[in-house]
Amino acid sequence: MKINEEAPVFPYRGIWDEFGSDEVISWEALELNSERFRLHVYRTSERPVPLVEISKERLAALAVRALECEPSELLVERLLLLANFVATGEFEKTRKAHLTAQRSALEELEKAARSFWEAAEKLSPWTEAWFPWFHRKESERLLSDEEPLSVDYLRRGAHDVAFIAATAFQNTKAKRGRRPETRRDAVIRLGAEAVEEETGSPITWSRGTGERPEPHFTNAGGRLVRDFFKQMDRHVDERVIVQTLERLKSQA
Repeated sequence: MKINEEAPVFPYRGIWDEFGSDEVISWEALELNSERFRLHVYRTSERPVPLVEISKERLAALAVRALECEPSELLVERLLLLANFVATGEFEKTRKAHLTAQRSALEELEKAARSFWEAAEKLSPWTEAWFPWFHRKESERLLSDEEPLSVDYLRRGAHDVAFIAATAFQNTKAKRGRRPETRRDAVIRLGAEAVEEETGSPITWSRGTGERPEPHFTNAGGRLVRDFFKQMDRHVDERVIVQTLERLKSQA
């Protein structure tokens, strides 16, 4: 590295999720990533398997039931975009690509690379010199004849990998990424925005009544937001959705 060149910063953004920690999740940002979201709805196996079984037809039916009228194409497209955004989050969990899992992987990699480096250091030059010959005879090898096996190269590479992994692990120690609720909050906020634009009326709710003591939505737009969100997370109570939307609107 040159004297005046700054040390590279570990790309936290890449192991948080598709957005930086301070980046506002907007419609524009989601639309820029829409194709990737759509592809993440399916994981590769013997055939595409949907992570979230939500289609335009299903979303349109939800809207008709809540609003008692046919929804616009824009509303359905936006709800589908949010559904794919949620599916992407689930996809990343299955890949263990989130910050906590990647820090654990970095720590394991640092230990393994350091162990290889230290073990390879114990080989004599004569023993090491035989590896390429034995490698050519190995039936289950992964490297081809055009890629000769060099223990010396691997030893020096393991040394560098160990130090890079250790640096990345330490640099991400205080970087916790986004709150776990960030994706959920964005979906509720943007979903409510899309529904209010569709109906032309603000979503309303109650903090609780004698008949219904739990917070709940009190108009068609709110019920659509509730039904839409529960399609993706059936374990979330309406109370949580109401309280989240109330908090987000007060912050806005």
